[in-house]
Formats: sequence, structure tokens, C-alpha cells
Amino acid sequence: AASAKAAAEANAAARAKASAAAAAADTEARKVGSTKDKAAMPGVKQNSPEGLGEFIGTVTTTGITVLACFAWFCIFRTRFALVYEGEAEPDEVSKTWFGWMYQSWNLTLAEIEREAGLDHAMFIEFIRLSLRILLRLGIPLFGILAPCHFFLGGDAAGDNKLSWFAVANVKAGSDLFWLHAVAVWYVVVIVMTAVYNAEKKFMPLRAQWLKDMETPRCNTVYVEDLPEGYWTDAKVKEYFDEGVFGRQVVKKVNVLKQTTDLIFLQKRLQKIQDAIQEAQAKSMPTDVLKDQQKAALENVKVERKKVLSSDEHNLPLAFVEFYKRRDKVIAVKIFSAEDNEEIIVSPPPDIPDIVWDNINQDPTLQVGKDLTGKALIVGLFFAFMPLVLFIQSVGRIEEVSKGNPLYIIQENHPGLIIMWNGLVGSLALSVLMGLIPPVLTMIFEAFFKMADKSHTQLLLQQWYFTFLIIFVVLVTAVGNSLFATLVDILKKPDRLIWLLARTLPYSTHFYLCYMAVQWGVEGLALVRIAQLVKFAAFLPVFGSERAKELVEPEDQAAQGIGARSARLSLLLVVPLVFCTLAPSISLISLVNFALARLVYSYLFQFAETTKGDSGGIHWSYQLKSVQASLVIFIVLMTGVLFERKSWVCGGIAASSGIYWKYMFDKGLREFKLDVIGFTELRDMEADLGVHHQMYEEMQKRFQSQGAFAYRQPELDADDAPKSHHLLSRAEQKAAQRTKAEGATAAAVAKKNRMCA
Repeated sequence: AASAKAAAEANAAARAKASAAAAAADTEARKVGSTKDKAAMPGVKQNSPEGLGEFIGTVTTTGITVLACFAWFCIFRTRFALVYEGEAEPDEVSKTWFGWMYQSWNLTLAEIEREAGLDHAMFIEFIRLSLRILLRLGIPLFGILAPCHFFLGGDAAGDNKLSWFAVANVKAGSDLFWLHAVAVWYVVVIVMTAVYNAEKKFMPLRAQWLKDMETPRCNTVYVEDLPEGYWTDAKVKEYFDEGVFGRQVVKKVNVLKQTTDLIFLQKRLQKIQDAIQEAQAKSMPTDVLKDQQKAALENVKVERKKVLSSDEHNLPLAFVEFYKRRDKVIAVKIFSAEDNEEIIVSPPPDIPDIVWDNINQDPTLQVGKDLTGKALIVGLFFAFMPLVLFIQSVGRIEEVSKGNPLYIIQENHPGLIIMWNGLVGSLALSVLMGLIPPVLTMIFEAFFKMADKSHTQLLLQQWYFTFLIIFVVLVTAVGNSLFATLVDILKKPDRLIWLLARTLPYSTHFYLCYMAVQWGVEGLALVRIAQLVKFAAFLPVFGSERAKELVEPEDQAAQGIGARSARLSLLLVVPLVFCTLAPSISLISLVNFALARLVYSYLFQFAETTKGDSGGIHWSYQLKSVQASLVIFIVLMTGVLFERKSWVCGGIAASSGIYWKYMFDKGLREFKLDVIGFTELRDMEADLGVHHQMYEEMQKRFQSQGAFAYRQPELDADDAPKSHHLLSRAEQKAAQRTKAEGATAAAVAKKNRMCA
């Protein structure tokens, strides 16, 4: 009996020991994830004791890079004024080293909108909004959470110094996680409220932009899918006048034509003309080239006459100008794409933004091209992850064998290895993601029917932001295979919570370094190295004015409003996702947006040429992107608190999703970016008579120059007037001043009428 009792006690002790070992193993598994999860993260370095040295090395290197870029800019901006001050008035920009910074920082939204348009003004406003949000989050979170992590966390991080102020220093079960549950609510309320208020302030600007839209854009619509038999100007006019409105409403119709052959001949003529100019600059004979020019010009004239004289080249597309803006609004509302009518009517793009080459594509081939383009984008998604992980692994030096040449550096200069590991991984990911916009743009332009540049930029912003979220924010959780991860989550949706909770908290060092690396991107944008190199190369051949035309605008795939908006959205999303896990990331991100405000305010106001304007569409999508990405933060912190504290604690964090949903739906209901409403139209018709009267002379002058015509430019004669986007800067500013004066006069008239 005694022996049996002793055996039972021994078995009980063994079971207790095994249970303790299992609990310890479970805690460790929760800390770094299962073996499968850990193996799925070969490309992103997890937190390590070397993290502080890597971070300091990254900040130092990037800081030196930024200072070098600013010094370069200060030295060369006066020597190459057409590159760095080409859009400024004489003596408008301070010539001192730091005076331009003061000017750039203090530019108002009204000044930027007047020079660069509402899209670019709201881009700067997004930077200012991000600064306000990060200040409201960074100061209290770093001031409260970081000391609590350091002094009360339980020293879970050990010798990992960079994690002493992060949640990694807090032991599982600590009461500090109740504070984190409250912090989740604080972050959600601050962000959602700030975004809602920002969009509320934007709506009057959007309404004013719509009211100030010039003729004929304000009265014109873009019509697609015209039925057979209505592919002529007369038939389209009949369709709206008699078939829709029952009265005379259409002022002008331009049915588009298939002009592929004509465009080809014009491009050949342009190449010959460029060759003549280059030969003349080098004092070379041009007799043969001039004979070729004469023949090419005759071919262009013959082809143009052929296209204009026949309806066989007509397409089921047209620009229709109405007499009254009210009729334009009615047409857009009746024949919107969502209504599934026989035609599609939409507001027209800005004239300088129209890509005429893309509009006159053969509609019978477009369906297949659309499917091919979408398939390429999906394929790019799934093929890109192995490349990201490979580049990341190459950019990280771990333990190397004695036969490796890097072994000597590792043994004798370990500090260089630490700096390499902190900098190169983040830098390689930034460079790799910078290749995405050109690839996406090539797909869009080759396979999609992109009627205007603004549409291309918006589509690029949407897809590029999706890429950035998956391959930067979620790269740790996605692992080696995006497809396998999606299938796993579809089978078990709750796995998403644990996947984020067991991966992202242990890669905060990587994201701290990544945000620091982004400082250098802003510095390089200020240098405008591509424009400078091309300008220096073209200057001896073409002269300063022509060289300036050839180098502008900057590459719209990588440096357009779409790619820039997506990237700036990411730079706000990253600190929002990690703001409670690593509170210091909010302060690091503040430097990003401070630099961005300096750089882009200057570029928009003084350096870059004026682009087309969609009236703040990119801003609106930025706000929606930030709101949607906040869900990642809520899900992540819910999983972390579930695992490390309790279901109640996690439930408090998850309940913040209720407030998120309420504010998100409220914004969707209240803020519409559609065409101007009928109430606003009535007020505008009553209040803006003075404005239209004052603006009429400027309109007539531009119309006499051929500026405001929705007509394919290749159909105009070779000696036709220049188009609107080629008007001089002075002419554009004169129009803007007249428009502003008209708006002021209209406001005074409205006030006087109300007083009466």
C-alpha cells in the first residue's frame, strides 16, 4: 500500500511537472508564434538585442542623407533655377539658405490651391492632419505607456534595450494590459473624430471647386456606350434634345473618332522636327530632313481630311455640352454607371488630363484587354511576396561561416554589420515597393481604357496602397505565400486575429527602422535628381526653355499625386497600427510628415508644373484608406489582449469597433463628392451672376485661343492655337485671379441681398 501510494504521488508530481512544462511551452509559443508561423517570416527580421544599435545606425545614416539632400538643394537651386524655381515669379522665392523653408512651411492652402489645384492643396492638408493626429497620439502614449512599460512591465524584454519602452517588455497577465484596452479606445476616437472633422471642413472647398469649374467643363458630360445609329453629332444631339429632355438643351457635340493612324503619322512628323532642331543646334545640314518633313506633313493632312470627312471612323463616345448646368446635372444623375441604362454619362475630365490616345481604342477589343490587365495585377500580387522575402533575406547578415568574405567584417567590425542589418532591410523594401507604381501604370495604360490622367492616378493610388498594406504592414503575418495565407484565413476566419497577434508585435524594430528610412525619401524628392540630370543633358542641345519643357512634368507613375498619396497614407497607417505596441514610432513618424510638409509645399508652389485637378478625390480616398486600415489596429490589439491578459480585456478593445463603424457610416452618409446638387445650383444661379459676368471676357479670350474645347487635338490643323494646359503661367494666374475676384464679388452680392 505504501509503495502504491508513493507511486501515485510520483505520478501526480510528474503530471504537475508536465503541465507546468506545457504551460511554459504555450507561453513561449504565444510569444513568438507557432513553429509554422515563425518559419513563415524568413524575410522580416524579428526583434533582437541588436535592435537598438540597428535603429541608431539607421537614424544616423538617414539623417546624414537628409542633410546632404538639403545642402545639395540649397547650393544648386539658384544655379538651376528652371529646375527648382521654374514655376515661381521673379524674386518670389527667398535666396537665403533657410528662407525657403520658412516660406514653404507657412504657405496657406488657398495659396497652394491657387497655384497647384485643390488636389495638391488637400495633399498638403493630409500632411497637416497627420501631424495633428500623431501629436495627439504620440505625446500621451509615449508619455504614459512607455514609462509604464519600462518601470512596471516586468522586464520581459531582458537585454533587448529597444523593447524596454514597448509592449514586449510587459509580462503576460500584467494589469498594464487594462491600460492598453483603454488606449485602443483613445486611438480610435482620436483618429475617427479627426478624420470626420477634416472631411467636414473639406466639403465647402469641394462645393466651391465645383461652382468655380470653368466653361465648358461645368456644362459638359462624357458619354459612353452610345447605341448603334447614334454615332454622329446630329444623332447624339437628337438623343438628348428629343429623346430625353423633350426640348433644346444641347449646345455642342463632339463624337470621338478612331485616329490611331493619324496619331502614328503625327508622331513620325514630330520625330523629324526634333531631328531638324537637333541638327540645327549642331550646325549640321538639314536639307534631307526638311524634305522628309514636307512629305510627312502632307501625309498627316491627307489622313486628317480622310478622318474628318467620314463617319466610318466614329466611336460610341462623345463629349456633350449643354446650355445650362442644371441639364448637365440631370443627365449625369439619370445615366450614371450604377443605373444600368443603355448609355453611361459622367462628368468630364479636365482637358489637360485627357489621354486622347487611350480614348480612341477599339471597343470590341477592350473587354479582353480588361480581363488580361486584371489577371496581370492579381498575378503580380501573388508573385511579389517571394521577391519581397528574398530581397529582405539578402539584406540581412546573420551568422556567417569562416569561408565567407563577410566573416572578417563580422569579427572585426560588428558595428557595421549591425548598421547594415538595420538599414538595408528597410531600404531594400522601400526601393522594391517603389518599383510597383511604374509596373502598375504600364498595366493600366496597356490594358485598361484610361480616359484621363486623373483616373489613372486614382486607380494607381488604390492599387498601390493595397500593395503597400500587404507587403509592408502585413508582410510579417502573410509569410511566404499570400495565396496559402488567404486560403487558411477563409477556412478559419478567427485565425486572422491570432496571426496578427503572434507576428506583428515581434517585428516593431523593423518598422521603427522603416519609418526612419522614409526620411531620406523626402530629401531625395526635394533634390529632383531626374529632372536635374535630364535638364543638364538637354540644355546644350535645345536651350533652356525647350530643355525645361522636356524634363517636365516629373515621372507621374512614381512621383504623381496617386503614388505620393498612397505612400503618405501608408506613413500614417504604420504608426497607427503600432502606436501602442511601440509608442516611440509616433514620434519617429512626426519627422516624416514635418519633412514632407516642407518638401512638397515648396515643390507644388515653386518647382513643379500645374497638373490636372480632380477636386480633392485623392484626399477623400486617403481618409477612407486610413479609416479602413484602423481595423487592422483594432484586430491586432484585440488579439494581443486576448492572448496576454483575458477575453474581457480583449473585448474592451474589440468594442471600439462599434464607434469605428458608427463614424465610418456617418461619413459615408454625409459626405458626397458627386456633382453639385440642385439646391446649390439654385443658390449659385442666384448668387454668382456677378462672377460669371466678370469671368466672361477671360473665357472668350481663352476660347479664341482654342483653349476650352473637348476636341481631339490631332484633328486640329498644324497651326491651331495651343491648348489650355500649354497656356503660359501668367495667363493661368490671370484667369485664377479673375475667378477669385468674381467669387469675392459674388459673396458680397449674396450678403447684400440677404441684408436687404
